[in-house]
Amino acid sequence: MKRVKYFWIEKVWVDGVLGFLLTLTVLYCWHPSLESDCSGVQTDVSSIGGLLFAAATFICSAMYQSDNPVLRYARERYSKTMVRNWKNILSRILIFSILPIAVKLTHFQCSDIWVSGITTLAFIVIVLKGMRLLLMMNYLFLGEEMMNMKKPVVTEDEWNKMK
Repeated sequence: MKRVKYFWIEKVWVDGVLGFLLTLTVLYCWHPSLESDCSGVQTDVSSIGGLLFAAATFICSAMYQSDNPVLRYARERYSKTMVRNWKNILSRILIFSILPIAVKLTHFQCSDIWVSGITTLAFIVIVLKGMRLLLMMNYLFLGEEMMNMKKPVVTEDEWNKMK
C-alpha cells in the first residue's frame, strides 16, 4: 500500500488519468443527464472547487511558513516534489473549478453528453486533488506531532550537519 501511496505522491499526472478513466466509466455505466438542473450541478462543482482552493492555499502557506525543523528538512530535501505537487494541486483545482462555469456561460444544452462529461470530470478531478491535499495536510500535522515528542526526531546539531 505504501508503494501505491508514494507512486501517487511522485506522479502528479495520475490524478488526471484516473479522473479521465473514472469519467468514462461513469458516462458509460450511469449515463448521467444534467437536463433537470444543469446549472445547479455546475455551480455546486465550482463552489466545491473554490472552497478546496481556499483550503489548499491555506495549507500550502502554513507548510511553507512553518519553522518546524522537520518541515524545514522536508522542504529542503523534497523541494522539487513538493513544488510540483503544490503547483499541480492549485492549478488543477482552479482550472477544474472554472471549467463547469465556463461551459454554463457558453449556453450549450445540458442534455449534451459532453456537458455531463466535463462536469463529471471536473468533480472527479477536484475530489482527487482534495485527497492529495489531505495527504499534504497530514504531513503538516505529522511534522507538528514529531516536534511535540519528548525527543525530537531531528536535533539542531543534526539539522546543521545535514545542510
